Amino acid sequence: MSKSFWYPLLQAAGAIALIALIGILSRPLFPVDETRYVTVAWEMFTRHDWILATLNFQPYGHKPPLLFWLIMSLWTVFGATAPVAMLAPYLIFIGLIAASIYLIKSLLPENETAPRVMMCLTLGSFPLLLYSNLILFDMLLSIFVVIGMTSIWNFSKTGKAKHLIIFALAVGLGALAKGPAILLNLIFPILLLRVWLPKEKQIFKTTTWSFGFFAAIIAGALLALSWAIPAAIKGGPEFANKIFIRQTVGRLENSFDHAHPFYWYLPWIPLLLCPWILMPSLCQKLKNWAELSIYIPPNIIRFLLCWIIPVFISFSFISGKQIHYLFPCLIGAFALITIIYSTKPETLRPQNLILPAGFILFLTLLPAILKFTAYELALHFDRHLLDDVLLSMPAWFSIAGGVLSLTLILWARNKSWLVQINTITVCGLIFMGVFHLEARNGFYKNYDLRPMARVIEQHKDRPMAFIRNYHGEWGFLAKVEKPVEQIMPENLDAWFKQHPNGMAFFRTSDETEFRGKYDTVFEMPFKTNKVFVIIVPKGTSKDFNGKNFVQPQQ
Repeated sequence: MSKSFWYPLLQAAGAIALIALIGILSRPLFPVDETRYVTVAWEMFTRHDWILATLNFQPYGHKPPLLFWLIMSLWTVFGATAPVAMLAPYLIFIGLIAASIYLIKSLLPENETAPRVMMCLTLGSFPLLLYSNLILFDMLLSIFVVIGMTSIWNFSKTGKAKHLIIFALAVGLGALAKGPAILLNLIFPILLLRVWLPKEKQIFKTTTWSFGFFAAIIAGALLALSWAIPAAIKGGPEFANKIFIRQTVGRLENSFDHAHPFYWYLPWIPLLLCPWILMPSLCQKLKNWAELSIYIPPNIIRFLLCWIIPVFISFSFISGKQIHYLFPCLIGAFALITIIYSTKPETLRPQNLILPAGFILFLTLLPAILKFTAYELALHFDRHLLDDVLLSMPAWFSIAGGVLSLTLILWARNKSWLVQINTITVCGLIFMGVFHLEARNGFYKNYDLRPMARVIEQHKDRPMAFIRNYHGEWGFLAKVEKPVEQIMPENLDAWFKQHPNGMAFFRTSDETEFRGKYDTVFEMPFKTNKVFVIIVPKGTSKDFNGKNFVQPQQ
């Protein structure tokens, strides 16, 4: 790879490393998703089992293992700690930016500016920047979608078999990252070849194209099955049903989670494209599409549209919907925006910075605004919002970040279009750092289960029950080495009779479920309207004496 690849990638890696440092030092693992996934990885790690994922020491078939393998690999090298696990999403974000630069260099091999623009758009993307802090699966999937798309394009230009091999690896690793969703993200440019590449411009026979990608998909599927079949045998019939049927057909027809109507994604499009959709020059260029098409090779535009539009429509038909499911498409949209800007560069007007930079500036100053209006806001929200969230924020990080961002905006207002795009990206990074620092003693406290986990770890030999559904909230944090029973509230008294030295856990917004009925040995606010508590039978809290006793928080 040339300097135009490595230079923007190293810039992005340096910025992400700084955000990672601030984020890891500031925030906890978020329940219930992050704590659940890290607990799954920890149970695999402690059992030295790289095949069968478990949650609460029962087979866990909801997600493939690649993200768990990444966390386990990091633990193998650096030790099984939470900060090491939290490195994973930042490494994934760097990988996604590398894949994005690889895509744009393949589309515009002679354009030295395009990789830098693509890096800025991806790094400065509001949703990607937020999700890059979280241990989730879609950013990892996006890497392999982008690599797969690049391989499709490169094979169409060269006909070399190595690109089919790369495509096969992308399919297999993508399936290990998020399941068969990888195929839905990759299949349409293959099927719609004639739309974006006329037959007279093809350097291969249609049968070569069809057979080559069919074989590559089969090879990728075999790679994924090399894990799935042994895992299904080890996990049993119910586990096999989850990984082969429920996680694919179930989501297509009638999602068991995150079900939304067909049109649900439409109002999210502006937020997905923030802050770049707020640039007036982009809207103006799109209005003058006929003129723009003179400068942009039409087959590139058609290729990207054959990727973005069918995938968006397909995901709209699928019952289960989450905003991060569209992240692979988002990279395609950024490639399109990069081509629009870098193919016909121009000097932008100062007004081009006002909306996107102003949006980010407002978000940067928002913690200070919320703190100064805390008492008014607390009148309209639940009890934990004022003391635990708003008044605990220092606010001066927000003010300092706002001043720094405003200074950069004023400096860049008359600079080139490339400097302006870089400035917007830097302001986004400032916002992310400010958010972590402000939330550390405020917002994040109500999601930090480490104090609770320390109590559990001190008493983890006791029988444990979770009221309703346990999601592994502290399996890793408390190093729990046995299953936690899941019971309903009406069965709690009977459970305590069977386990008089046991402890139970409530996550509830209705304190009448436990207050006064049992001894509370630990209590903490959760989110803005719930509490997490550890309870024991009435009159037995004296067993939690000395250093092991934790007074309930008022």
